[in-house]
Amino acid sequence: MRRGARFYRPSWPVACAGLALVTLCVERAWQAGTVRAPEAPPPLSAWDVSQLGDYLNNKGLRLRLVPVGNHPGTREKGYLTRTGKTRKDFNTLLKVPERIANWQGSVYCERKASFEPMRLQTEPWKDCCLDMGPFILFGDRALLTQIRSALEGDPSQG
Repeated sequence: MRRGARFYRPSWPVACAGLALVTLCVERAWQAGTVRAPEAPPPLSAWDVSQLGDYLNNKGLRLRLVPVGNHPGTREKGYLTRTGKTRKDFNTLLKVPERIANWQGSVYCERKASFEPMRLQTEPWKDCCLDMGPFILFGDRALLTQIRSALEGDPSQG
């Protein structure tokens, strides 16, 4: 290094002015709409079955979503499972507490709006059923408990 070379060290006033300039630029970009605040997730009442599955997976439940019908859409109903069962396997299962062993690691899920005409049929499901927000679920009791905990643990999903 050459003798007499000086290194530039900004003083506190210069550093504060630089920080103020950066803050001003970010504020202007925000006001101009180029920087957006993160949007809050939609409330539970607006979710479809696939959004419920995504939320539960983000909570660590590790579920796979299996559609009920031939089309891949899972907006109104579907199966949430940790097993390798297929749509065909699930569509042959009876939704009755007496056959709950066949539902190990899986639940059937449906939005209430599509379920309403048959709502009274959930009473025989007893403790194999979870009525939570806009959803009715039937299946593995332990998995239903985990789902309830995941949904109740998030106050924003009320």
